[in-house]
Amino acid sequence: MTVPMNPARGVRRPLRRLDHGHALLERWSAGANQIERNAVYKALFAVLEDTVHSGHIVLGGDERSGAFSVLVRQDLVVDVRIDGEDSFALVGIVSLPGPAERDRQ
Repeated sequence: MTVPMNPARGVRRPLRRLDHGHALLERWSAGANQIERNAVYKALFAVLEDTVHSGHIVLGGDERSGAFSVLVRQDLVVDVRIDGEDSFALVGIVSLPGPAERDRQ
């Protein structure tokens, strides 16, 4: 996911790369609609650029393990884990019940 950038043009170089979770993302995206995919990709790019805390609602967070969850939509959460200074892993993508589904429960 990291692409060499030209610093002379003022383009920021990503701080992290997605090292684990590609297969999970591929399996999940096969059944997701475009709006859901866009929301998840936006959150993953925010993790990659280390801007996730300023642009998304971050749930929980364990400093020891580096794991946290990102609320990307009212009904969709992405679980990630920071593996080091320059890498992270996609741990899970969870669909939450929508309002109509919650009313039935």
